[in-house]
Amino acid sequence: MKAEKLYYTALIAYIWYEAPEEEQNFPMLIDLVDASEAREDDENFKNAVDLLFNELVLSDKLFEHCAEIDEAARNRMELIVPELAKQYGVTEQLKAENQMEWVRQMNACKAQTEEVVKTELIYD
Repeated sequence: MKAEKLYYTALIAYIWYEAPEEEQNFPMLIDLVDASEAREDDENFKNAVDLLFNELVLSDKLFEHCAEIDEAARNRMELIVPELAKQYGVTEQLKAENQMEWVRQMNACKAQTEEVVKTELIYD
């Protein structure tokens, strides 16, 4: 699953940063996915998407983009989790009195925040 996410991230990064403006659209993404179909019968076949991915990796543009998204996501997490914990009354007192409940509620705050951050930074 992680490889698939990285693959789609690479395709989207290419479309966003490298493709001509007229190719920056969803049909282009579908065309790239279709073009990446494996041809197992030809061991010399070089998939166009694999070549593109390698080019992005070698030019450091993919990693740069992923690092920017990762940093932004971590910053948002650091801001939102404490706000949600405060909003839901997850306090140090609760931590001292009932550690398991505190962990459960903090995990819920983190999960909710992850969904918000994914929506803000990845899905949109």
